Amino acid sequence: MSKSTRVLVNLIRPIKTKQIIEVPLRERKLWTHTEVTDYLGISVSTYKRRVREGLLNPMTLTGDDRYFEEDLTEALERSRLKGKI
Repeated sequence: MSKSTRVLVNLIRPIKTKQIIEVPLRERKLWTHTEVTDYLGISVSTYKRRVREGLLNPMTLTGDDRYFEEDLTEALERSRLKGKI
């Protein structure tokens, strides 16, 4: 099983088992594009390509891309469905 697939499984499992806990917005972690590339094990050029393709949809705050974890989960699921991972 590839690293991306393991990441996807770990992120999707709580959704399927309905163990999602509502966390106040101020307590949610915002991921930077660097953290996303490290976490997903992809290069910066692959990251930029995924943004252009619309597979990753960052929020732009203070000139940098940011993501909530559930945004990454959704992006990974779309990638899996399209056969990208």
